Amino acid sequence: MIFGKIAGQNAAHPKDDIAEVNVPSPKHEKQFKNLTELEDAIRDYIEYYNQKRIKIKLKGLTPLEYRQLVLS
Repeated sequence: MIFGKIAGQNAAHPKDDIAEVNVPSPKHEKQFKNLTELEDAIRDYIEYYNQKRIKIKLKGLTPLEYRQLVLS
């Protein structure tokens, strides 16, 4: 779950105003200058999580590699 506060929430559109979003994380906290940066970071993390991270339970493969192995 992402917790954050976007500055200028009363603007006509969130992307019209410069925003600062703090996302708490056990390892680090990152500040995003606007909503687009936050969206990009979320997409990058989802890609990493679904395709690149190595998982011991999946025989040391990434989820994508394991899925390909099982389906072949």
